[in-house]
Amino acid sequence: MRRQIGLAIALVGVMLIGNGCSTETKTFTLSGEWIVMGSATPDEKQKVMNAQQTSVAVTRIQTNGIAPEELEIATGTFTDGKVVLEGEINDRTKVQISVTRGEEAPMTVPAVLIPGANTSFALLDKDNSFPGVEDQLIIVEDYKVAQDSEDKFTITGDLSAIDDKDLSVAVAHINVRSSNPAEGSVLSNRSNAVLLREGKFSIEGIVREPLVVQVWVSSRVDVYAGIAYAVVEPGARISISPSKSSSSFAPGGRASELMANSEIQTSMHNKIIEVWQNSADYLDKMDKYAHAIQVKAQQTATDATTDKEQTTEDGSAQDMTKSPTEAFREMSAVKTSILTPIAQNLDEPMSALLAMELGVGGSELENWDKLATVLDKDLVARRVLPQREALDKQIRVAANASVIIAGHKAPEFTLENLDGEDVVLYDVLDENEVVLIDFWASWCHPCIAKLPKLKEMHAAYKDKGFEIVFVSIDDTYEDWKAGSVAHEVPGVNVGDLNGFLGETPVDYGVDWIPAEFLLQPDGEILNRGLSMDELEEFLGTHFDNVKFQENTD
Repeated sequence: MRRQIGLAIALVGVMLIGNGCSTETKTFTLSGEWIVMGSATPDEKQKVMNAQQTSVAVTRIQTNGIAPEELEIATGTFTDGKVVLEGEINDRTKVQISVTRGEEAPMTVPAVLIPGANTSFALLDKDNSFPGVEDQLIIVEDYKVAQDSEDKFTITGDLSAIDDKDLSVAVAHINVRSSNPAEGSVLSNRSNAVLLREGKFSIEGIVREPLVVQVWVSSRVDVYAGIAYAVVEPGARISISPSKSSSSFAPGGRASELMANSEIQTSMHNKIIEVWQNSADYLDKMDKYAHAIQVKAQQTATDATTDKEQTTEDGSAQDMTKSPTEAFREMSAVKTSILTPIAQNLDEPMSALLAMELGVGGSELENWDKLATVLDKDLVARRVLPQREALDKQIRVAANASVIIAGHKAPEFTLENLDGEDVVLYDVLDENEVVLIDFWASWCHPCIAKLPKLKEMHAAYKDKGFEIVFVSIDDTYEDWKAGSVAHEVPGVNVGDLNGFLGETPVDYGVDWIPAEFLLQPDGEILNRGLSMDELEEFLGTHFDNVKFQENTD
């Protein structure tokens, strides 16, 4: 049953700030709701919300002076899980909403306030049934940009037709597939996700050129995930709606297909996305995919078999021997067959670039090289060369994964620690009998889960000649440092802060984390990908037996 979120209006505080400007000001309204996740009873939820005072502050950046300063324009306090603030602004204003519970550090989220309009936000309390999922402060339904530009695009979604999934706490965000958008673009991301209201959402952005994006909708409840591809460009208006398989079981954890259509028939989205998504062949394969999912779900529920051939609604026979995975491959093959000629047509280079950014023809270095000869230098520098470099590294990762294994030498590296000091791997090897290299990141839950055991083994054997070199592949120093401090990372802690395509993980053939390499002093790899039990057994045998033999002698 779908639970709807209602934001009750209960005036808590009003703060009017004069700015000395003659422009007429108008009132904005900001409404917030505290949503306690999980199966707690109403009384238990109320107890959580009343456990400590929870305050809200709204600030904007004042730039009239020489140095920018934060100006508080409204404050208030949650009462019974609700808060409403009002204030005065002249026009669209970018602000930061901060929520502080007791002595905890504030949670923040950016927002855009509009004169005479209501903006809503929600505090999603973490659900203990989902380990690693933290509290979230999130805008409800509408993500807006501050400037009203001709280059603005809008993506709206209406998934209210999905009635067999609980989307009351579903969130939507966009993920930009095109690399390095032109300067001046304003795009939301995962941190600017919006909470769906009655199955609906709207996301604005600003782009200077056509870009490929993914639209994601996901929910902790029912573990729902849906995805659509879109091409956004100045003035684009894209609508997202369910497909026949949108609310069904998706095999292998695959996100359900959502449909994306443009209101502008001459748009690049129509030319690149709808050309395959709305084709008769694709829709036919999607029908079969949805039916295959339904049959699979029934088989899973009843643990029974079905006839190999069933009849569709129009009375035609349909082969039901295909699995959902096979049906999905056939559906994807239609997309590839339609986009491949577009990707190969260098007479229309922008269309070719977008098709390749969708993954068609983009797995060959030669295709990127050809495209670089027909696009202007700026586009090549921003969107072609980075893709080519990433592909080249992916090829190297695959090659190195089969080479950097037990019996081979570990590649040398020199990386900085948190203090900015260079650490040379082979210097560490010279000083120890056994060294474990552990690739990790602050966002990697399996990596964090292993840390307590690694700290225990490090403490037990570090004085006997065992050392751990942690190599972070976080994207920023701040994330790396925060994760290191929060989880008390032991041993040697260095960073190659370029994700999976940093030189060090590429050289080691690392395509997932955590990834472990056990080395001896000369750099030879003793084991790759060993488990914590295997490491503990090795260290116990190696060091304890050595000590016993020395005492015996």
